[in-house]
Amino acid sequence: MPLPRVISTTPANELRNSIAEFRAALAGKPDDIGMLFGLAQSLAADQQYPDAEKIFRDLIAKDKTLASAYMQLYRICAVTNRVPEAEGVLKLAISNNPKEYAYLTLLARHYYMLKRRDDMLKVLDRIKSHAKDNQNAYAIVGDFYYRIGDGDEAIRQYKEGMQFDSKRKAAYQKLIIQVLLNQGKRGMAAEIDSDILKTIPRTAMPAASRPSCCWIRAKCRRP
Repeated sequence: MPLPRVISTTPANELRNSIAEFRAALAGKPDDIGMLFGLAQSLAADQQYPDAEKIFRDLIAKDKTLASAYMQLYRICAVTNRVPEAEGVLKLAISNNPKEYAYLTLLARHYYMLKRRDDMLKVLDRIKSHAKDNQNAYAIVGDFYYRIGDGDEAIRQYKEGMQFDSKRKAAYQKLIIQVLLNQGKRGMAAEIDSDILKTIPRTAMPAASRPSCCWIRAKCRRP
């Protein structure tokens, strides 16, 4: 599973005291979301997973935008080795929050960790299908590949983004430079940096920004 077992460092007696305190406080405010979340966290830390899971699901039912509840529920499913349920939590988050593309990224990562590449690719394509509504769609996919160590594919995604939205070419070029520098390809990074500077009239470039561009070129040339 993508998330490893989380071992609480809080002594068991402190957890039990915390649980008791949350329950006592909730007796007077049974619908307090903050206290319910705290109780569920304490229950999960004490490995009382069924009770914690119930509370997190109830919280989601009350507030479908509560990102932290989805994440805690996903962790519980991961810890208890319930892979289909963990996937279901992310799909529920996506269904309830269709414009929160971070959940799609998490689902792609879930599939990546499970070596379900075809499913991962479908999710990443789904992110790009929203490019008209989300100008960062290609950057999100490129960043995903960069984080999993596939710099070449990240660059391909950034280049696709440039083709889709040529107005943001410079933004994608800067992302490509970061990948190339990480790969040790400083010469190629310097060429792209020079290309960026050619598109900016010197009179339109704030003086304060010029040193940063020079710094990039110097870093690219550094042995």
